[in-house]
Amino acid sequence: MAESAATAYGLTADLIKAFPELQKVYDLYKAGDTTQAELEYYKTGYYRGLTTTSKNRAQQKASQPGVYTQGLEAFKVEQRKRLIAKGINLDETTFNSVIQDAYDKGLDDSQIDLQALSRFKGTIGGETLGRVQTLEEYAKSFGMAYSSTTLNSWSQGIISGTNTVFDIQEKIRRDSASAYPVFADDINKGTSVDALASAYKSSMSSILEIDADTISYNDPTFRKALQYVGPDGKPALKPIWQFEAELRQDPRWDLTDNARATVDSLSLKVLRDYGVA
Repeated sequence: MAESAATAYGLTADLIKAFPELQKVYDLYKAGDTTQAELEYYKTGYYRGLTTTSKNRAQQKASQPGVYTQGLEAFKVEQRKRLIAKGINLDETTFNSVIQDAYDKGLDDSQIDLQALSRFKGTIGGETLGRVQTLEEYAKSFGMAYSSTTLNSWSQGIISGTNTVFDIQEKIRRDSASAYPVFADDINKGTSVDALASAYKSSMSSILEIDADTISYNDPTFRKALQYVGPDGKPALKPIWQFEAELRQDPRWDLTDNARATVDSLSLKVLRDYGVA
């Protein structure tokens, strides 16, 4: 009867071999001291440190190794596909170590992601990379650029669940509002700097005869216009006419057809004024 009680707790010879601390519990059951046996059982690391799933797998690993291995291999296939899709491609040795530990402990997908991420040394790819690339484009539309270190931290945050795409977009808008304070209200409402600065870009493209798509927020002339400070020392919207006048002082203006045409026109006027032409 006492041995039957021990068996009901899964205290088989194979399990005791795997967890020697259970021997004392088994011996108490066998001696008929079920009350003390239960008290000792609840003190063990086996009871206190393992989930129901991990206990079942520990018992299976000890008593039915073939069944355990079959379940583990199926779990590996499932997790390999899932992790690669998320962008974490561990080497075989590391993968086997992480997944066996996760299987034995009964970890869920989120916990496995954290374990895998802590052991991963490469560049995160997959769907996570796609999300980060989309966020990078989103940042560009708000006049912002971030380092590879920051982009990598976004990837890790998305996988670990400490950041969402929405959280990162919100941070980008905050950074953008700080960089271009005159547009802050509209930026915080979700309007991109691309949209807000389109008139400046159009003027710059037309006057300097450059492709609008090649004008970046790192261009000093363009950026200075968007970060204009008025006579009172506060951020202000630079008048387009003033911006266009400044563009004609830009060294690039001298190389344009517009500049040559203007010079030719002025030269002709001078000649006419002197009655030469």
